[in-house]
Amino acid sequence: MKRFAIFAILGPALAAVTLLLVLLPLAGLLEGQRIEISTPARQLPSIFLICMFPALVVGLFDWVAEIIEVPFRPIGAAIAGWVLAVIVLRATLALPDVAGWSIVIGLIGGIPAFICSWLTLKINKRQSANA
Repeated sequence: MKRFAIFAILGPALAAVTLLLVLLPLAGLLEGQRIEISTPARQLPSIFLICMFPALVVGLFDWVAEIIEVPFRPIGAAIAGWVLAVIVLRATLALPDVAGWSIVIGLIGGIPAFICSWLTLKINKRQSANA
């Protein structure tokens, strides 16, 4: 259950950090202009809850990957997060067909998925070493 807590709490927060520190600067490079976003503070809790669902889906993938003993599980989770982000956000954001957008959009899901999976792996290894 720690896995799902990590993915549900840390995943959306890391996605927001990735959006602000990675996606917006890369989007500015691809578009050739500075891109800014603004969100009213009252919408942040609902955005967090909406982002929690894809994070839990990737957490479920990570759990199944652990059960079937997938090697390099964090990389598999990053790929799953990337694919899920591209599928969900491509149509939602209605971005133009600029070369590289799929890679950039996927980073919103891939980076948090990798970090959460890696953190879960480290916690599990520490607990098994202590047992």
